[in-house]
Amino acid sequence: NIAFNYYKCVMTKHDGIEYNLVIRELAKVMGIDYPETKEEKMSWKLDYNRKIRSRMNQTATTTKITPTTDVEESLSTTTTITTNGGSTNRRKNVTNNNHHHHSKEMNGSGNNGLDVNANANSNETKKDPKSKPSKIYRWMLLGPQEWGYCNRSHQLKPPRSHYDDAVRCLVLNMDHFCPWMFNTIGYFNYRYFCNVLIYTFIGMVYGVCLTAPLFWCSFIDTTLLEQQIQMSQSRGYTEEQHLIPMIPTTDEHVYVILSFVFCLALSLAVCALMSFHIYLIFTAQTTVECHGNNTRKKRAKEEGKIWKNPYDLGWKLNWQQVYGSQHPLLAMLPSSRIPEYFPLPIDGKLHQRHQHNLVFKRDDREYTVVV
Repeated sequence: NIAFNYYKCVMTKHDGIEYNLVIRELAKVMGIDYPETKEEKMSWKLDYNRKIRSRMNQTATTTKITPTTDVEESLSTTTTITTNGGSTNRRKNVTNNNHHHHSKEMNGSGNNGLDVNANANSNETKKDPKSKPSKIYRWMLLGPQEWGYCNRSHQLKPPRSHYDDAVRCLVLNMDHFCPWMFNTIGYFNYRYFCNVLIYTFIGMVYGVCLTAPLFWCSFIDTTLLEQQIQMSQSRGYTEEQHLIPMIPTTDEHVYVILSFVFCLALSLAVCALMSFHIYLIFTAQTTVECHGNNTRKKRAKEEGKIWKNPYDLGWKLNWQQVYGSQHPLLAMLPSSRIPEYFPLPIDGKLHQRHQHNLVFKRDDREYTVVV
């Protein structure tokens, strides 16, 4: 199970025909006229940039942003809003290119970032040294079902998707880049990633159960070990022998220590990561969204409101969003099936894929999907 899910997680691609099928079917279900020509894409891009600029200006002038700690420093130009005595100012923030690569996609921007100089001529207020700037990323200004535009890949940006430099494409439901998987974790391989964590944890717990009694008898309660040594000497052996079941010899102690400590440490580490991602599954979040949602919750709390995740349909439906409608145990068995549901709920409901006829063009070739 571990080997299969690891292989699928590493080898899964986030672009190609399957990606195009998903986003076009999603656009059709959501009533989006997906642009195919350069003119249509340019028109969408201009409308998107105007909308984002307008919302950023509105946020900067009408909303008191509570300073929060930035989740990620942006590689490119980003917009930050600093609150000082109820007034706001906007500044241009250029950061080091040595930060983690996927922070670029959190902005959804490349060289064509937000118009951070829109209020450049406005009077700036003195910054409070105790206050921390709150970064507002583009995707945080969009509604839960609004489509954007990616200036890196020059195509429509579906909800919950982000650009990642490692795979150089938009990743649906992007969670993070995993160096152990050599791949970005997203819509198409998130189930495999979670299965690797779950089965690895089970394997390490099994290893702890096997090695814990040996470790205990070798270093905690050494009564049986001493008896084995005495029995070996009384029977005329020059070296200690295995005379008592499940009691290692003195020469094997180093292997017992390494096995027990390795299994215990890895089980604890994987358990922490697995628990976090199970929490994300049950709350319908990605790692990227979790950081952004924390900022939204703080802002809502300052305004005396309660913020609710628009993708959260309850833990059962959230589980089905990732693993499908099968029995949970069957859903976790090794399988290369594609995700059953769209990357996000539509109008508060889960929608299964492959329920519409699709025709689209790519590389001067026409693809038709009949279902």
